[in-house]
Amino acid sequence: MPTQFVDAVQKAEFGNHARPDWHTLLAPSIKTPRTMVLNRGTYQFSLNADGTCCAFILVDESAFVSQLFPPAAPDNSTVIGSAEVAGDITTKDISTFLFPNTYLFGSFGCCVLGFHSFDFELGDASNNNQLRFMS
Repeated sequence: MPTQFVDAVQKAEFGNHARPDWHTLLAPSIKTPRTMVLNRGTYQFSLNADGTCCAFILVDESAFVSQLFPPAAPDNSTVIGSAEVAGDITTKDISTFLFPNTYLFGSFGCCVLGFHSFDFELGDASNNNQLRFMS
């Protein structure tokens, strides 16, 4: 039976504990492309041999995170914020953002190729100052 790799691995590892018809299959969809705008000085880059951009881009981790995650909800000023406002991402999906040839640097050194996290905003008096998770 055709399946996705991770589903097959999970079936092989836990099949004796799951219902025979259990599967976790993902249905991929490509959403609206978005552009992250960074301030000069928060990134460096190297051109390809033919002069086109870019062999790689090094981005300050703090600058990258501040332009990826929204500071409040709703917020359309960041990559994730605009995807939330547009309804392109919700708490019911797994979202992956691709930044080709982009590496992060910071106090940890260089070079982080990727990371995972979750989006939340600080609460206020209306919700007893509890964190607000993306919805």
